[in-house]
Order: sequence, then structure tokens, then C-alpha cells
Amino acid sequence: MEYSINRSFDERYGYRTKSMLVIPMKDHKEEMIGVLQLINRKRHPDAVLATPADVEHQVVPYSRRTVELVTALAGQAAVAIENSRLYEEIERLFEGFVKAAVHAIEQRDPTTFGHSGRVANMTVGLAAVVARAEDGAYRGVTFTREQIKEIRYAGLLHDFGKVGVREQVLIKAKKLYPLQLDLIRQRHHFVRRTAEREFWRKRAEFLEAHDRKDYEPFLRALEEEHAREIAVLDGFLDAVLSANEPTVLPAGPSKRCSSCRVARTKIPRAARSPISPRRRCAFSPSPRAHSTRRSAWKSRATSPTRTGSCSRSPGRESSRTSP
Repeated sequence: MEYSINRSFDERYGYRTKSMLVIPMKDHKEEMIGVLQLINRKRHPDAVLATPADVEHQVVPYSRRTVELVTALAGQAAVAIENSRLYEEIERLFEGFVKAAVHAIEQRDPTTFGHSGRVANMTVGLAAVVARAEDGAYRGVTFTREQIKEIRYAGLLHDFGKVGVREQVLIKAKKLYPLQLDLIRQRHHFVRRTAEREFWRKRAEFLEAHDRKDYEPFLRALEEEHAREIAVLDGFLDAVLSANEPTVLPAGPSKRCSSCRVARTKIPRAARSPISPRRRCAFSPSPRAHSTRRSAWKSRATSPTRTGSCSRSPGRESSRTSP
């Protein structure tokens, strides 16, 4: 099969092509990714092809040995090109992973949308300024292209830990969780109700002991004391609500908290300990009561039957109890 070349290049630049060797470059899949072309093999490497006569005299055909060497060289060049393409593809995949990770982070926390990109841009900008410094402590610091790229990736992924943070922690708007604040409000309501109960109990005990004698002065003093207690209790709740707001508090102890600590000494013991020892068993059994109940349960579990008005089979608790 005869081959021909395009003579337009020779005609345009006054060149003379006499011999040519073209070797295909193939990847590991035997797909051609380019060609390696050699033109005008010379008898002497130092010869200059200045005139057509020089071309006719110095240019010779390519030998079989030369074809073998160039074929091997074309294979190495194909491997190098394929590795470069694979490396670029890996970089594109990693870039896509970084973008997907940043997008996932910002979707989980929409409040800080765009934060990762801004941090990356500012960090890369600072690195560039440091690299251009000609004096000062950073005059000898430089960054390569790869290091700048690593700095950019680090800036983009600095908040990657948000992916593993629970949603309620990530989007928590204030210092306390809503359930914690609800519990504090419930306890405040309970202590406030206990103080009101003590207020009415003292009134009833006075009337029972003294009837209406000196009741009016006692009632005024009791109401003033009760109002102070309620104000102190409400101050505690106000202090918690104020501290729960996402604000920057001044350095040192809080004045509100200090006043609450002082006022706490003025609260009667009944208000500070709303559950008396006698009533504590209704909420949290004492260790002795717990041990007694556990021993009774073990004795019932080991006996196959019980005497009394009802019985149960082993492994199943009776729905009734004997008197």
C-alpha cells in the first residue's frame, strides 16, 4: 500500500521531506492514543539540511533497528501519556469528592453555608502573600503548586467532622437542648408550687393555733416573705434563660449568678428541698427499701406456687396480689 504526505508544510516553509517514520502509540487496551513521527534521518548527526542538495545527499531511509527502537520508545511514551491521564482522572475524582463532601456539610448546617469555600480562599490567599514576602520572619517560606493545592483541600475539608455530628447538636441554636430547658422549667414550677403550698400551710397552722388573733399582721409579714421567695425563684429561672442565649458574656463571675447565690441562702429549706425524707420513697426508694423489694422478688421467683388468694406459674408474674 502506498502512502503520501501533505506537502503544504514543505511548500510554506521551504522544507524538504524525504524520509519519514510514523509509529502508533497504543495503551494497554491496544487503543491508539497518538503517533510518534520522525522526519529525515541523516547520515551524520551534525549535518545541516540547508539546500535541497543537502537533503538528497544526507537523508537516508530508516533501518529496521531504528524502527524497533522507535517502536519501544513509542510504547513508553504511550504508557507515560496514559499514566498522566489516569492521574488527572484521579485528581478530578478527588476534586468531585471534596465538592460533594463540602456540599453535604453545608446541607447539614445551612447556617454556615459557603463557610468552607471562604476559609479555603482566605487560606490560599494568605499562603500566596507569605510566599511573596521579601522580608520579615516569613521571607524564606515558599509553597509549591502541590502544597498550595493541599492547603486549599485542607481549607475546604476543615469542617468534615460535622458529617459525624448528631443533628440535634449541629443545629442547636442555644446553649441548652430544648429537653434540658423544659426540665429546668418543670423543676422551677415544682419548687414554686412547693413554696406556695408552704405559704398556705403556714396560714392554716396559724389560724388553727391562734384563730383570728393577730392574723392580719402575720398575714402581711407572711405575704411579704412569700413574695421575696417567689422573686428569688423567678430570678433563678431568668438567670438560666439569660445565660442560655448565644451571647458573649463578660469575663469574670456573672453578677446575676452571684446575686442568685446570695439570694439562695434566703430561701427556706422547704423550698430548697421540696421532697421531704418521708415523701422521698414515692419518687426514689431508699436503698433499704430497694433491697427489701429485691429480696421479696427473689423469694417469689424461686417458689413454684404461692399461698393465698391467687397463684402464678414459674416465669410469669401474677396480675393480682394476695391481701
